[in-house]
Amino acid sequence: MFFKHFLYSVIMLIMKALLLQYNPASLILMFMMLASPVGANAASAQSLIEKVEASLASDGVFGPKETRRYMEGFRAELAGYAFDILRSKRNSDGADVLLSVLAEGSFDGVPVERTVKVASAAYIAVRRGSPPEVVEGIALYGFSGDVSDGKIEAWANGYNDCVKHGVPPDIAEDLVYNAFSNSWDIKTYNIFKWGLVDAAKAGFDMEDFQAYLMGNYLKDKSGSVKAPGAAVAGAKRYFRGLKGKKPKLPPYIGSFIPRHERKSIEDKLEERKRSEFLREKETGSGSKARKQKGSLSVLDKSQGNSGGSFLDRIEAQYRRFLGVPYVWGGETMRGTDCSGFVQSVFARVGIKLPRVSRLQWKAGKSVVKGDLKKGDLVFFRTIGSRISHVGIFSDSSKRTFIHASSSKGVTFSKLDSKYYSRRYAGARRVVPEDFAGLDLLIDLASAR
Repeated sequence: MFFKHFLYSVIMLIMKALLLQYNPASLILMFMMLASPVGANAASAQSLIEKVEASLASDGVFGPKETRRYMEGFRAELAGYAFDILRSKRNSDGADVLLSVLAEGSFDGVPVERTVKVASAAYIAVRRGSPPEVVEGIALYGFSGDVSDGKIEAWANGYNDCVKHGVPPDIAEDLVYNAFSNSWDIKTYNIFKWGLVDAAKAGFDMEDFQAYLMGNYLKDKSGSVKAPGAAVAGAKRYFRGLKGKKPKLPPYIGSFIPRHERKSIEDKLEERKRSEFLREKETGSGSKARKQKGSLSVLDKSQGNSGGSFLDRIEAQYRRFLGVPYVWGGETMRGTDCSGFVQSVFARVGIKLPRVSRLQWKAGKSVVKGDLKKGDLVFFRTIGSRISHVGIFSDSSKRTFIHASSSKGVTFSKLDSKYYSRRYAGARRVVPEDFAGLDLLIDLASAR
């Protein structure tokens, strides 16, 4: 790659020199070079460092001094990778991930040096073959801890190995979080990864297996825990011996909502919907509420909603998450990412949303920026055109929103700050105007 970039530079210098001669023969030679496969490809190719510099310039957020610091940092951190030509899909995807991580760092006010290090590590991991969509989420751990490109690569590839062999994605994500939060080396991570793969192939219940394996391995804080290999072997031996019996599980809180709690939420939601439908049918309050155009708070105390307006209940839920750390794929009080946070808040008040931000962007109806109200979803793009971040608008007078920040956890931010306002993509209103309020479904805050 370096040789190709060098060759391209030499060709450009030769052509400029020839042009200065104003020689017709030289012009013919130049066009022949451009028409050749090597000349055409070289002239149209863009190196990674060129793309980064052009993207920072077009983004319009960074001033000249800040741009210069970023570029100096990337040239030093990427070293030879800086001259990669973005002709292959892998290199191009890696560049997009680098820019996405850079944008996340600027959102959170992460120091330039840290942002450069994490974004460069993410590019290198993708360049070596790790899946870009997985690397993008995992790399953000680097804003709250020390994560090398080797670990990002190992965790991303390990996640893919797990899912490919039947391990549920939320279990694989939980394994990555344990590796990060407990500072495992790559060898330890790989031992647990293949243990999960073996368990999936054996047909074990994966939520139970993960709870048993991690619960027993992590419970002893004295440092006298079993070796990872022994822990995996013991867990597999225990599950093989169950023969259909229910396992006895140690206390374990993962980064996902266990199916029994998820089912409890869904059952509670359906029960409340049925009760609300019957009550509306008897009293006619539903039709009355639907006539209140333009109001999201359709129930008052006389209709049995002693907890205040529906939007106040949304606020009560999202405030419970304040300070919860970033966890890739997380959706609980142990940790959450931006779309998991939004989905969890609205699930607790009876509104189902897709899991990822790009699909949440299609939910509800569009809202203009000047008409934002509490509870609206606000979306942002990275450096480019892709929807990558989502939050919940919280205050019209202060112009704030709450979201899961990769370095600060769930926090409030100003919508009109330069980083967010420049990359603001739009907003969606997902609470129907005729929403018949439901009781809070279930309070998982204390348990999760």
